[in-house]
Amino acid sequence: MNEAPPPPPPPMNPGQVKTSLAAIWSLVFGILSFCLSIFGFIPALILGIVGIAKINGSEGRLQGKGLAIAGIISGSVGLIFGTGFLAAILMPAFSSVRDRADFAREISHVKQLSIACRSYALDHDGVFPQKLRELVPDYMDDEVLLKTTKPKTGETEDYIYFPGLTDTHNGTVPLIASPVVRRGKRVVGMVGGQVRAMREVEYQDAIAHGKNKP
Repeated sequence: MNEAPPPPPPPMNPGQVKTSLAAIWSLVFGILSFCLSIFGFIPALILGIVGIAKINGSEGRLQGKGLAIAGIISGSVGLIFGTGFLAAILMPAFSSVRDRADFAREISHVKQLSIACRSYALDHDGVFPQKLRELVPDYMDDEVLLKTTKPKTGETEDYIYFPGLTDTHNGTVPLIASPVVRRGKRVVGMVGGQVRAMREVEYQDAIAHGKNKP
């Protein structure tokens, strides 16, 4: 005689079904990732995966798979949004730091060129060279100093040079100038040996009014 089949399990008390805390926090961190970027995305992703795994293995005692999925999706979107927003904020700061570094590099180059020009003038009755390349190799070894780098293209370009000057000219007369203008300024070396970042308006005014004459 066959045994009677076991009675079906009693219906689950609705009060026993709980929402996964991991799923809830996954959604919370997913929303926060719009502000926290990876600091919200990573917890949202981990908690979302953990929440789904626990829900699948709970035999109906846990719910909230939709929350976990929403947390993973919102975290991913928040990462993209937050990273772009952070980049937009930091880009001007990076650009400013890069410009200052480029200014410092050009000032160093122009100073070395100015010293070489004055050394040349001492050996040639106070007359500066007709071309900067005449400084190589007797007055400077590295031809790299004769060029500067454009910030956007990375191409090199010769420094601007004003030939025909002597050490008897006014010391504030431009002798060497950078071909690159950054934030309205360019590096300019004077006959007297001074080197500074000059406002473009001031530089153009010096050229227009012939201030490079005795």
